[in-house]
Amino acid sequence: MESVIIIGTGGFALELAGLLQSSKIELTGFIGPQPIKKLPVKWLGSDEYIEELPLNSDILIAIGDLKIRLKLAKKLKQKKISQQTFIHPNSYVSPEALISDGVIIYPNVTIHAGVVLKENVLVNSNATIGHETRVGGFSNIGPGVSIGGCCKIGSMVYIGIGVSTIENIIVGDQVVIGAGATVVNNVHLKGTYVGSPAKKIEKK
Repeated sequence: MESVIIIGTGGFALELAGLLQSSKIELTGFIGPQPIKKLPVKWLGSDEYIEELPLNSDILIAIGDLKIRLKLAKKLKQKKISQQTFIHPNSYVSPEALISDGVIIYPNVTIHAGVVLKENVLVNSNATIGHETRVGGFSNIGPGVSIGGCCKIGSMVYIGIGVSTIENIIVGDQVVIGAGATVVNNVHLKGTYVGSPAKKIEKK
């Protein structure tokens, strides 16, 4: 991966651009909505520009919204364009971990033996994922998160800043865990969970 196109033009995309450049990876350009802030390299066009990409393009999706990330990944797959993976050199990823296409790992992350990260997972700075934990596709692991060993995290899950889970926890699909929460019981139902111990916010 010598030169990368980033899909996204927001804050996540700008963060990723800085990490790539600090890792001596060249940026070709950005695809997405017309940028509000100045980009470090050229804006190539809106999402429709994906149709013009050559098959050998090196692509990373930097979109925070999980549903939009999934939609764009499907579009690339239909075009038979493979996504790349980015692991910041200041992170530790066990050689026994399995990292899928589209995964982005920020600095100072620790991924232990037997961990499985499915496609398009984002692991933010200073997060730790314990041995043999599985994280489903299109999930976000926030900064400073600590996930115990042998956990099963579903797809389209958002785990906020500083969340902690004990070992052997199950978190179902499309769950949001609010910042600073402590997860000590399995979470099966969709919804938002906050507090210590984490409990579901009931709609009024």
